[in-house]
Amino acid sequence: MKRILLICALLVLPNSAYTAEKWRGTNVAALTPPMQARLAKLKYLHGPRLAPATFRDKIVVVTFFASWCPPCHVEFKHLKTIHAKYAKRGVRIIAINWFQSWEGLGGPEKLQIFLERYDPPFAVVEGDKTTVRDFGNVTRIPTLLVFARDGKNGFHFVHRYKAKKTHVTLEEMEAAIKPLL
Repeated sequence: MKRILLICALLVLPNSAYTAEKWRGTNVAALTPPMQARLAKLKYLHGPRLAPATFRDKIVVVTFFASWCPPCHVEFKHLKTIHAKYAKRGVRIIAINWFQSWEGLGGPEKLQIFLERYDPPFAVVEGDKTTVRDFGNVTRIPTLLVFARDGKNGFHFVHRYKAKKTHVTLEEMEAAIKPLL
């Protein structure tokens, strides 16, 4: 009965193409060694390359973004600030490009312009379906997660469909990171 009610509710939503999984967002308990290994093998786009040492005893911030996403632009400014303030204290940032060509909004040229504009000092890689699945079937951008030094998820944000809150603020990022230092 619950399943039928959920299906009916989804059918009346403004964009019925979204499934229940997509509405829940990510719910990843930990950044596991297999996940770390897969991240390190993703196609390199910009910044420092990923290696096993990237994750060892580090606080890891993972974000999913696309160059055409306005909230992602704001988030990247915040991530650069986080990098400048906390990289020496063991915070690593990994930006995963996802949905870049969605609905014809992006593409390689837009991504290159975005990377040149923001020149992120952290790792930027191209996502794939396995990575998206690893992180709880990411279906919205920006999606941002913060993992503690032991790999456990300490914070996550998913931009919900039609939500007023579109991205994590700098203050929220710092509030998630500081207790983990």
